[in-house]
Amino acid sequence: MSQNKETGLDYKHNGFQGLINIVGQLRSENGCPWDKKQTEETLKPYILEEAYEVIEALDSQDTGEISEELGDLLLQVVFISQIYAEKKIFSIEDVIEKINNKLLRRHPHVFDKTFSLKEGECLDDVILENWEKIKKQEKKNKKQSYAENNINNKSNNNGDNEDGNNNLNINNIINSSIYVIKNMPALHRAYMIQEKASRQGFDFSSIDEALDKISEETSELKKEIENYKSYLININKIKDSKSKLLNNLNNNIGYDKNTGRNLNLNNNIDKNKEIEKIIKKDNYVLNDNENNINKIIEEYGDLLFSIVNIGRLLDLHPCDALNKASDKFVKRFHYIESQLASVHNSNIKSTDTDVLNNLWEEAKKFTE
Repeated sequence: MSQNKETGLDYKHNGFQGLINIVGQLRSENGCPWDKKQTEETLKPYILEEAYEVIEALDSQDTGEISEELGDLLLQVVFISQIYAEKKIFSIEDVIEKINNKLLRRHPHVFDKTFSLKEGECLDDVILENWEKIKKQEKKNKKQSYAENNINNKSNNNGDNEDGNNNLNINNIINSSIYVIKNMPALHRAYMIQEKASRQGFDFSSIDEALDKISEETSELKKEIENYKSYLININKIKDSKSKLLNNLNNNIGYDKNTGRNLNLNNNIDKNKEIEKIIKKDNYVLNDNENNINKIIEEYGDLLFSIVNIGRLLDLHPCDALNKASDKFVKRFHYIESQLASVHNSNIKSTDTDVLNNLWEEAKKFTE
């Protein structure tokens, strides 16, 4: 029986199989209370956290840190596989077998002995083309299998329709050849979608064309913002009119448009009907506002998507560029905070705008 160098304890748990055994023991009846109560749902945040920590370690180029963080990420894969193994659904061996088969299937240029290039073909182009074809076929097979399962389910559940939760709905974007999972960070997802579309020949012909698109989307966003400003003016007018009308109703006072005078109304006036009219008008304005907000969100999203396109065409990743911009902003903001605390004995909130602007210009010189 070998000994674990770090803890000094004797373990039969060495290597990859050792990791599997350790996780199994942690989840066992006499294992760790915290590990035993975890589910695939509770582990979702840890998967993201560990993945981001791997990226940060890679950026630091600290090989010891990289090795450790990769281990933490690997733990999540083994842990979730163990949870499904306990349910007798699949095991870590099934996970490994699937990825092995996928790699063999998607690399015919490496593993298929019959593979050869035709005259005039470029290996890089053929690799990408085959990759997309194979993925498309895999997706088709999955879709067919899913459809068969749903047909079987439909026969057991009368009244179900294709617009429910299944993938038979023709409008479901998951069926698109350029679909990328929604849980991915939004900027990276946009980048990947654009990359996939570009591989299929759907792309801007030049960087200038892409820049023009940004101008177009900016104009459309400005237009929707102006519409929203108009809405705010209208809603204030309606609120004012509503307040006056409710006040008049409460005092049984009406208004004669012909004479311009207030009139005493019959005490039997149906106030409820008048109030219903106000609510109906409010609902119309609120619905109009909701549509306006949705349009702003849509146009803002289109603008962000267009900006991602510029980075992609320049071979720049939007997340990297935005992180650098964020770091730069934090450095400059920290400079201002430090100057206010040490020199002015003040803080951001209690400082005049002109002073803040001057400090910002100073910060730009010191944080290039």
